[in-house]
Amino acid sequence: MTTKPHSAWDDLASALIVFAVFAWEFVVLLLIDPFLFRDENDPAAPIWHHAITAAGWALGAALLSRSAARVGVFTDRTNAAPTGSVTTRTLVAVAAASAAVLIRAAAFGEFKIGAEIADIISDSGNLAPLGITALLAYYVAEAALIVLVILFGQRAGEKQFGRRAAPWGGIVLAGTWGIMHIFLQGPAGGAYAIVAAVLYGLIVTYGPRRVTAAGTIAAAAFII
Repeated sequence: MTTKPHSAWDDLASALIVFAVFAWEFVVLLLIDPFLFRDENDPAAPIWHHAITAAGWALGAALLSRSAARVGVFTDRTNAAPTGSVTTRTLVAVAAASAAVLIRAAAFGEFKIGAEIADIISDSGNLAPLGITALLAYYVAEAALIVLVILFGQRAGEKQFGRRAAPWGGIVLAGTWGIMHIFLQGPAGGAYAIVAAVLYGLIVTYGPRRVTAAGTIAAAAFII
């Protein structure tokens, strides 16, 4: 029995399913957090929020990674012909990663992970090690979902429009995760998220052919 090849629309639908996993945080925020903590100032509250959200995201990322592997997203990425010369790819990936980090630092006056860890150390007391661990797990799980959206979106764009050099995955991420941040963080935060999404897409498009390597670079740019 042959398996029907994934069309561009199938890949786009898969990217949207990955994006839907981000909604788990709203479930945690609206239903689980109020049940666990009556006092929102409890220093354990953000630790549990990050840990529970990370667990749900990680489970979703694991299940959808299996789906991606089953339909050849990872192998197609690894076996694809390089986009430009090694020098060009390296320069674009490094420039995109640097821009993603530095634009945010300039716009908000801080490096994201450093500022959040400092806040945890200040607010959580003896719980700080647990808080930092939960925060890192939270961002790693979010980064895994981001990379999956990019991979499915990139293949969808290439199938539909060609032009492998275009950051289709980043555009899909900008139109979903990026726009979502307009409602979560306001116009400034949303504008940065949209720009950052395209930059993460460039990292994956022009970075190393191995998914784990390109994904790690994109994740590092997101977390820092």
